[in-house]
Amino acid sequence: MDIQKNLGMADVAVFKSSFNRPNLYYEIRPKHDVDREIIRFIKQTRQER
Repeated sequence: MDIQKNLGMADVAVFKSSFNRPNLYYEIRPKHDVDREIIRFIKQTRQER
């Protein structure tokens, strides 16, 4: 509700939902060649769509 208060939105409908999203995941990887890894990730992600 802090966001609602900071935006000065008193009488509004509030919709709450879980942050648990089965279509999203987190992955931790060690850094090596960061630029190359980012480019590879973008290319791979674009091919999947």
